[in-house]
Amino acid sequence: NGSLTPTKAAPAAVGDTAGGASTDGAVPSSRKEVWTNKLGFFLSVMGYNIGLGDILRFPYLVMKNGGGAFLIPYFTFLFSIGVPLFVMELSLGQYTGKTPLVFYQNLCPILKGIGWCNIISCFFFNVYYMIQLAWICFYLINSFMNPLPWSECDPAAANASLCYKPHLSDNYTVSPEYLTNIENCSIYDSKGKSPTEYFFDHNLLSLTEGIHDLGGMRWDLLGLLLFSWILVYCCLIKGVKSLGKVVYVTALGPYVFLLILFIRGLFLPGGRAGIMYYLTPDWSSLATAQPWVEAAQQIFWSLAPAWGGTICMASHNAFNNNIYRDSLTLPVLSAMTSFFGGFVTFAYIGDLAMRKGQAINCVLKPGPGLAFLVYPSAFDTLPWSQLWSVIFFVLLLFLGLDSSFTTFEAMYQSLIDEYPILRRWRNWAVKLGFCAVSMSFGIPMVTRGGYYIYTLVDWYQVTFMMGVALFEVLAIIYAYGSGRVRANIRLMTGVRMTIFWDIVWRAVLPIVLLALFIFTMMEYRPPSFAGYKYSDLAIAMGWVFASLGIVPLPMYSIYLLAYELFKRSRSEDKEPLPAVS
Repeated sequence: NGSLTPTKAAPAAVGDTAGGASTDGAVPSSRKEVWTNKLGFFLSVMGYNIGLGDILRFPYLVMKNGGGAFLIPYFTFLFSIGVPLFVMELSLGQYTGKTPLVFYQNLCPILKGIGWCNIISCFFFNVYYMIQLAWICFYLINSFMNPLPWSECDPAAANASLCYKPHLSDNYTVSPEYLTNIENCSIYDSKGKSPTEYFFDHNLLSLTEGIHDLGGMRWDLLGLLLFSWILVYCCLIKGVKSLGKVVYVTALGPYVFLLILFIRGLFLPGGRAGIMYYLTPDWSSLATAQPWVEAAQQIFWSLAPAWGGTICMASHNAFNNNIYRDSLTLPVLSAMTSFFGGFVTFAYIGDLAMRKGQAINCVLKPGPGLAFLVYPSAFDTLPWSQLWSVIFFVLLLFLGLDSSFTTFEAMYQSLIDEYPILRRWRNWAVKLGFCAVSMSFGIPMVTRGGYYIYTLVDWYQVTFMMGVALFEVLAIIYAYGSGRVRANIRLMTGVRMTIFWDIVWRAVLPIVLLALFIFTMMEYRPPSFAGYKYSDLAIAMGWVFASLGIVPLPMYSIYLLAYELFKRSRSEDKEPLPAVS
């Protein structure tokens, strides 16, 4: 069995090392810098969990998978997968005070590849996520214009004939039951692109014919990508010291904006009908596998286990912090935020659907479509449309920044611990280099053909995430032991955990993760969007990208075994004996 050593040094002031650690570049042997207060840690992990997917992806999944009935598989997997993984990762991160690479090295050296999987996942997540932040900044800037640039068709624009603005009714004579009629989706769609669709396609993306033609650079988006990375860099320049202060704004601010948008949505004529649609269950949908699989995938999207972020954030806790309470509270808070965000989304979507005389399922679009097509259309129909648009995109900016903070810090701290020589350089210079490298990988996505790359990355981003999570659970529970995890939590918090947790960790988690991983692979289909089909070469590149998130696990094991065999063979070599006459 593996062993992990606790670091029980008294908490040090942020920016200092505990236990009189040296400052000559060596990794401190005791607990490193800790949060200035418990709330800083709590808000940082909360921001890590509550991201764009909770507001943009969750409502679409609810609509797609039986309305309110989807909440049953969602909360089932929250408590059978999300909470147990969270308890395990946070508790071990706090107990050891180590980042993922050092954590797995101490647990069992041959499993260190799991830590590398975490780091690579964090790196590419940030590359991909910052593109969304650049888009959000683009819409935020345009939200200050009067009128909103996506409110009308611009007759002077190129291909202006493709733009068509349908008449939106102000009388609301449409029956709420009409919102569930799936047969009326093409009433307006056949006449051309709406102003919001035209703005998204031509002003934001300006797409080429395919991924083979990246076209020219979108210099405005490149500037906004640089601005987004500067924001992340400035907020993290002093590590958890600055992060613990920034999250008071970026983690709590979205709740203020969500509440404002919710109150406004309640008073929209179609808002309550939209909320009723959100809560009305279609129980027959639960008889199929799709809602259950997509509920589990959403848990992984939201809580992001097996990415190393939770372990890294918890490693900065004081040893006796009540991590058990935090581990139970944070996943539930994330789920309730998604649930509340659904009320906000469906209030505006319901009102927009009634204005257009269409069903909600025709209006609601997944992912970027919800943020950049549906919400802007809904705000365009309201008085003070610029105000609501600004509030919404500031909300998205805060949510995106929060998630980026933790994934970047997890990657950075892990590499600093792995390569202590980096500590000899100034902290600001090393972080600046990390930001520059990360940004350079995102530059192809802000070309005119960049959306094709973005979609490919988005499609394959979490392909093997459940596989990594499965290996993580097996490594911790069977190489280290579930009993030791419970003992660690009792040592830190005084909480005596029941055998229920052993059953969940040793049986439920591995079985569910294996089943979900197999089903995800079986249900794979090639990437596509808006009728565009990727070439075989592009799909192969997608699989190469997906494999980067799991290949380090076997590769590092093979490397370590080969290295040990080579070292053993060298030690057994004997010096030749002289010939005896």
